[in-house]
Amino acid sequence: MKILVQKPKLKIEELNLYGHKNYQSQSLKRNKKGLVIPCFNVEYELLNNDFQIFLNTNNNYHFCFVNYGSNDNTFAVLKELRRGRENYITIVNCDEKTSKEDAITIGMFYIHERQNLDYVTFINNPFKNYSC
Repeated sequence: MKILVQKPKLKIEELNLYGHKNYQSQSLKRNKKGLVIPCFNVEYELLNNDFQIFLNTNNNYHFCFVNYGSNDNTFAVLKELRRGRENYITIVNCDEKTSKEDAITIGMFYIHERQNLDYVTFINNPFKNYSC
């Protein structure tokens, strides 16, 4: 069996979280995408200026932040991040006994059911490269 993969003719440049260039086909750019981001004690990482720029320049995604059992001010910072970005940021606050895997699953189901999205995915550890 032969599988043919057609390369996109049009490319659109985007910057990812760390400033590297990503190229996507125009058809993927037009589709609505959801991104689940699990959060556990990341209040300082959420305040990072690079992350703020990433949120402001990628409003073609719907971000679903899932706070699972944080004992710092992560939830308060998430609520502040959402202010003014309500149309593309959702927050799910889980109880303290939720595992990371369950938090991701909850977030995936949550935005899939409540948003009109073509794709939903997650980032397992988005803050690992920050030294805060």
